[in-house]
Amino acid sequence: TPEGDGIPRVARAARTLAGALRQTGEFRTVWCGVAPGALAHAYGQLAKNAPILLDASERSKLAAASSEAALRARFEAVRRRLADPDGEIAARQLQDDPLNLSAVIAARLRGLAPAGGEAGTAATFEPSGGGGTEAVLMTQDGLERPHAMLVVEPLAPPTDQRGAAAAIGTVNRAIAAMAERYPGMGGWVVGPHRAYVENARRIMGDVTLISMLGTLAVLLAIGFYFRRASTALLCVIPPAVGVGVALGLAGAAHVTLPLLLLGFAGLLCGSTTDYGIQIIAECRRLARRAEAAGGVAAARGRGWDEQIPARAARRMLGPISLSVATSVTGFAALGLSAAPGLRALGL
Repeated sequence: TPEGDGIPRVARAARTLAGALRQTGEFRTVWCGVAPGALAHAYGQLAKNAPILLDASERSKLAAASSEAALRARFEAVRRRLADPDGEIAARQLQDDPLNLSAVIAARLRGLAPAGGEAGTAATFEPSGGGGTEAVLMTQDGLERPHAMLVVEPLAPPTDQRGAAAAIGTVNRAIAAMAERYPGMGGWVVGPHRAYVENARRIMGDVTLISMLGTLAVLLAIGFYFRRASTALLCVIPPAVGVGVALGLAGAAHVTLPLLLLGFAGLLCGSTTDYGIQIIAECRRLARRAEAAGGVAAARGRGWDEQIPARAARRMLGPISLSVATSVTGFAALGLSAAPGLRALGL
């Protein structure tokens, strides 16, 4: 917030933002502070568990105060005060705090209080006006500008990319509406939902670029070897058909594929184009053999005829089948991994 905006105005803006987020129904929790009564109750619960707040030296003092002689002296001191005006109060204190730890615990609770930090960095709860019960957690930065904090828990977990993105969009729209109502106000969104969404978007851009570059590099390598662009395109047909069928089945079954798979598109293209390469290489070998044997096609200056692709496919059926089996076995082994991304890649 700009300088000159007071804490009450920032608190009102925070309550407005919290109310808008609650009305959407997309959040499990929208917390902006705690009422003074609830805070006092929390301190009371801490006081009941006072021993856990003590350090080693204080626990040694507690052991000394628990001795028979110390307890007898304390009871005797309170007995002498029973006739005094505050005797009833002293008796009640003895009942509630027989070891006289109230001073130590009170000091510890002051350190745990929202306003117990250093000057300029302490947090406070700004009480609500108009008889409300909701306070707002406030603090100030080094320039003494007030800030309010809201803790928001969406119904969608951070790993749900679509749900997390929708929740962040809702928060941003609520912040924009709040800023329009309170000019000069702003908001920052932090937390795992934002990190997941931003990482997913960054990964999506990276894997798309990497996959395109990897596939292009494979095509260039094949084209450089065979000296023909058409041959390189023919070699890419098997992986293109395989990827298309896999994506089609995943879409028909409404299966969400992890982003890791997209990053391996170039790898899959490079590892599966060898089937087409083997068929084309066998076709060229058979054509050279036919030309050397002086066949019918050799009379036309080439050793090519229409039956060569079929013969090459029959001859390479065994080697290609073995290559497919080894690839399937190797990728299927990734399905045994405990990491979801690797398991999805293998399956």
